[in-house]
Amino acid sequence: MRSMCPTPTDREGMEILQYPMVAFAPGLFWLWFLRRKDDLDPEPLWLVLLVFVAGCAVALGVRSLRPELQVWLDEVPTRWRPWTDAFVVTALVEELAKLLPLLLVLRTRWFDEPLDGVIYGTAIGLGFASLENLWYLQMTGENSIAVQRGFTAVLAHVAFTGSAGFFLGIARFSSRGKGLLLLTMGLSFATLFHGLYDYLLLFGGRTSSLLSLLALLPLLLVLLAWKIQWARKRSPIFHPDKVAKER
Repeated sequence: MRSMCPTPTDREGMEILQYPMVAFAPGLFWLWFLRRKDDLDPEPLWLVLLVFVAGCAVALGVRSLRPELQVWLDEVPTRWRPWTDAFVVTALVEELAKLLPLLLVLRTRWFDEPLDGVIYGTAIGLGFASLENLWYLQMTGENSIAVQRGFTAVLAHVAFTGSAGFFLGIARFSSRGKGLLLLTMGLSFATLFHGLYDYLLLFGGRTSSLLSLLALLPLLLVLLAWKIQWARKRSPIFHPDKVAKER
């Protein structure tokens, strides 16, 4: 009689199915939650999911680039290495990479109001964070890691890239000079707070880690919520026909 205990092959098969489901569940939940905020003129689900997948692809690209960046980082003086790691090698490189698919979707006909920048920005951030979740889960084998990150690192990427998308959404409907300034502001905001979050969390000790998770991250999420609310209030300006139909 065959044993009811799972064999190594069975466990490997379970992990192949279970790990992606657990790792991607928080990101897909937040994607569903945030997309509901775009209630007047929702973005096409297929395009939002495509941008989410693009965020995953960006994570793969950044991971493949990391060894080369590490070689350069090792040449930085020791006293500056944590700052350089947090703000340049991690924050700047990741936010620049995540900005690329956001710029590609910028000129599509579906990007027709400032709120769309937040929606697509958060989709990219969630795709990026979800693939990171999978890697952490594969390394540790602990499902709780994916759940914990679903309320920390995943939301952090939402705050960083969602805010960059907010500025880009405004830039889309501004003059070229002002648009370039807003694009720079968005990238700077995302990079600065991404770097600060990582530095406090990884290099600042226990107190700084708690400050990053319990003060900085909630502040960034409150700011993002305000940006979403600001953009939602302006949706009727860009879609007066839809407002007229509702009335």
